[in-house]
Amino acid sequence: MKKYPIKFVDDYIQYEEWANDPTQDKFTHNHFQQEINNNPDKLEQCKKWIGQELTLKEVEENIVEFGEILFDGNRIMIVNGHLD
Repeated sequence: MKKYPIKFVDDYIQYEEWANDPTQDKFTHNHFQQEINNNPDKLEQCKKWIGQELTLKEVEENIVEFGEILFDGNRIMIVNGHLD
């Protein structure tokens, strides 16, 4: 079965990097730190799954954890935040 890379709508690992980046302005630091503080489960989910590749069957087996997903034929997008 074909495997597809996992991506997240909101990448909390990136948020953590921005929150800890000393070159970021105070507003940016505070905003992303607050997002992390308010959603520690989403950060852990990103750490668990980012960089992994799954089959659609494996996604189906984990749908309770993922919640809503989008699949475009090339990647599996976990909807864990805001869609633009």
